Amino acid sequence: MLSSKLHEQPRANFLNAFTGMNNIEIERSQMIAAEMRILKTLGFQLWNEVHLPQQFLLFYCKMLVKEEEPLRLLVQESWKLCCDSFITAVCCEYDCETIACSCIKLASDSLSMYLPMPPDLSYPWWELFEVETDELNQVAASISKPHLSHN
Repeated sequence: MLSSKLHEQPRANFLNAFTGMNNIEIERSQMIAAEMRILKTLGFQLWNEVHLPQQFLLFYCKMLVKEEEPLRLLVQESWKLCCDSFITAVCCEYDCETIACSCIKLASDSLSMYLPMPPDLSYPWWELFEVETDELNQVAASISKPHLSHN
């Protein structure tokens, strides 16, 4: 578009095209800002910094499982579930730690892998990462829903 404008009347048309692109960029920025306000109003958590559950997943798995082969299997299955979680709204509704713990819980259940309780503690392992049981179960149910509908 710009090359044809430059060929016809270089200065005036180039400035008109540039001004038009600036207006489009301003409208785009305003539309994105409006969308963010709508999402925040609807209760979605939005951050300027992007964190992914996978950032926590490997660390959590290494804290919970010490043997190499069970660790590999747990990480592989949990990672798959984390990727699957992006087709749901949980990434907008819950923090990454909760999603990571939910994926680990679902993976350990599907692998029939027992994740030990921390020594001398009377609470489940996910509470080590400050994840509440109710939220863990809600996220797990949301992540499981697409898998259940395909079976």
